[in-house]
Amino acid sequence: MKKEVAKRPAHRPRKFESGEKLQKAIDLYFKKCDENSKPYTIMGLCLTLDIDRKTLLNWAKEEEFFRIVKRAKYKIAEMLEEKLHSHACTGAMFNLKCNFGFIDKQEIDIKQTNYNLKTFKPAQEPKIIEIPNEKS
Repeated sequence: MKKEVAKRPAHRPRKFESGEKLQKAIDLYFKKCDENSKPYTIMGLCLTLDIDRKTLLNWAKEEEFFRIVKRAKYKIAEMLEEKLHSHACTGAMFNLKCNFGFIDKQEIDIKQTNYNLKTFKPAQEPKIIEIPNEKS
């Protein structure tokens, strides 16, 4: 199923007239980060583009900028995921949850069964209760 991408409603003129110009500005941001050994961040990208964070998120819904913004966000998320392999990963986890929709998921099985610890089999076999068939 194809994702619906919103067409641009009437707003003030965009900061970037085309996807190509936006892509060049994003590439420049990543290049500067690499040259200065700085991490990629959503806010750093927004500051470089001179836009609000919500504007970036709105552009991700627009047909012309959808793929460009998505790819930039994936590049930032990739760097954050790599940080998860270090000891100081709490900030990266927080950022992934806030900006990229990552979630902590915990599943709890509440089925109760008593097991014999020596045999690892149920202590008692389940009882099957037969209900007599009532004929009227």
